[in-house]
Amino acid sequence: MNIQDVLLNQLRKEKVTIIIEDVNGNSYQGVIRGFDNFCIFFQSEEGSALLYKHSLLKIKLPKDFYLKIPDREAARKS
Repeated sequence: MNIQDVLLNQLRKEKVTIIIEDVNGNSYQGVIRGFDNFCIFFQSEEGSALLYKHSLLKIKLPKDFYLKIPDREAARKS
């Protein structure tokens, strides 16, 4: 389990509104509906988009967002 998957999965499950900026300067505000190793399926007011991860510059999170990182020892024991 990597930090990217943990973050994206928590954002998806909690339906957190985020802003994604790509390398061309475009911004997208909305929620993540799904993701895989190469892309993010994103839903905004303008509609749905499939964004390729290699074209993303940053993901802006809300100030009150708290990342829940699973305890590695607990995960190994189960």
